Amino acid sequence: MSGKTTVSIIGAGKTGQTIGRLLQKSGRYRVVAVSCRGKTKAQKAARFIGSPRLRGGAGGQAQASTDILKAASLGDTVFITVPDDTIKSVFQSLCSKHAFKRNAVILHCSGNFSSAILKNGKAGIKAGTIHPLQTIASPAEAVSFFKGTYCSYEADSLSVRKRLVHLIKAMGGIPIRIDKKLKPIYHSAGVIASNYLVTLVYLAQEFLKKAGFPKEKALSALAPLVNGTVTNISKIGFPDALTGPIARGDVNTVREHIRAMKLTLPKYLPFYIMAGKYTIALGLAKGTLMKSKAKELNKLFKGKV
Repeated sequence: MSGKTTVSIIGAGKTGQTIGRLLQKSGRYRVVAVSCRGKTKAQKAARFIGSPRLRGGAGGQAQASTDILKAASLGDTVFITVPDDTIKSVFQSLCSKHAFKRNAVILHCSGNFSSAILKNGKAGIKAGTIHPLQTIASPAEAVSFFKGTYCSYEADSLSVRKRLVHLIKAMGGIPIRIDKKLKPIYHSAGVIASNYLVTLVYLAQEFLKKAGFPKEKALSALAPLVNGTVTNISKIGFPDALTGPIARGDVNTVREHIRAMKLTLPKYLPFYIMAGKYTIALGLAKGTLMKSKAKELNKLFKGKV
């Protein structure tokens, strides 16, 4: 038997697969079980994680199982990587059936909820959370670019916090401790930077299609612009990465945008105005937008000119 810390994963989705693969690759942890309701999905996850199949029962490594009680009982560290709204109920169900080892560390990966949902008063259970500030649309892709990803963590116990730091570093991440009370604000930041970015680019694609771009070329046309903008943000930061008509104080250009949107894409105008108001502050901070022009833009966004 290996002396490595054993890990069980309850929930064979994208996050569970990614964490399992990263920990297995590290050589510092041994994933012994991955479990979900579907046998085929669990087997697929186990193959991706890269654990060898169970040989002769005892002593094997990753078991692909639909028996979450057995899977949970095998790990020194247990990740519950089910959807956020079911984490608490899954945990409570496992606790009620005494599924965990004594002194096991139970973790979930929600960016929004804290370790408080992993409390039930039973002795011998230690809880914490790890959340990678990373998009996981595909486990294979996520594993390939995970190194250097910031991972927030929190736990009441100092010993658990130390383990979380070790786990994050083993995955190639950068640990950053977070106040559990502020997790919803932290998670909102991730939603804005990732989820809403997808929505933003989708809306821009709709505008290009309305402007006559072929549907199959609209996204390809936007990709270099989006990539260049993200590169500028990474390299020169805020507010210097801001360009465009608001940064320059081109009031008449913005006025024409609003006029055209009222005629062709009126349902998107509130979003354009809201984003524009926040962009004025960045333009002023950059120093390229004069106060007089900022005042004109604010009036324009309020419909007063």
